[in-house]
Amino acid sequence: MVTVGYMIWKSGQQRIQITELGQPIDGSHRLDEHTEREAFILRSCKWLTKPPATQKSVKEGIFRLGELMGVDAEVMALETRRFQYMTEDELQTLSKLGCTVELHGHKHQYFGGNTAAIGTDISICRNIILKKGLPEPKHYCYPSGEFDEDADKILPKLNIKTATTCQPGHITQGKDKNKPYFLPRFWMEKTWIC
Repeated sequence: MVTVGYMIWKSGQQRIQITELGQPIDGSHRLDEHTEREAFILRSCKWLTKPPATQKSVKEGIFRLGELMGVDAEVMALETRRFQYMTEDELQTLSKLGCTVELHGHKHQYFGGNTAAIGTDISICRNIILKKGLPEPKHYCYPSGEFDEDADKILPKLNIKTATTCQPGHITQGKDKNKPYFLPRFWMEKTWIC
């Protein structure tokens, strides 16, 4: 999903017409409207992973879709693994080096206003991390930076200590300190103490 969203952003297109890839992706798609853009992303993912999907076929599909959207393969830079998950061995190595793996949600979506959906999504993500033998995650980064004003009421109930937005800025302490569930993206040298 993130890969297709990235391609939409890089293309800068507001609409796209696809006629040569087959179902469920062929058709006219508005990319400048949130609901239709999300539907296009889901259809694209379904098309990319239709059986018998392999890593090779998904990669080739990404390049074909990118070409139709005007995004060159070089721009995608898939060899950098920028859109791939880390392997279990890589996660274990990072953990041994003192890094923690935290929460970003399972579906890469923040379900604003839907406490149950937020809880389920975070719970699935947390359980996957725990099943890898990693420490329990307690910090959250909002998917795509989307959040709502009720996040500071919902997230503490889910055993989350802090949450990071995509708002620019530095974390401050003292009188004007940031709220722990609405932290800006950029961190200062001093860490947040929870």
